[in-house]
Amino acid sequence: MRGGACYLRDQDRLAGSVLTLALAVRNVVDWDLVTAEQAIRMATEIPARANHIDGYCGKILPGRDADLVILRDDLSVAATYVGGTAVGHTKD
Repeated sequence: MRGGACYLRDQDRLAGSVLTLALAVRNVVDWDLVTAEQAIRMATEIPARANHIDGYCGKILPGRDADLVILRDDLSVAATYVGGTAVGHTKD
């Protein structure tokens, strides 16, 4: 992967693009399509409900899985938690 795109191994031929969920959230906000709150719901609560897993994920509530990311004001990822345990932090 280079510059947000996937290339074939040992070649300069483009194999595809890469879009993380965090970048997708930031893009729709930057493009003024939705508010930050709406974008975050579109990436969390709404897909959880659509996939019938909203009983244990999609919102931060007691008894939920606690798989989540902490976002900075610019919507970049500051920290990642899985099962309530920190698994990744980025430098400020």
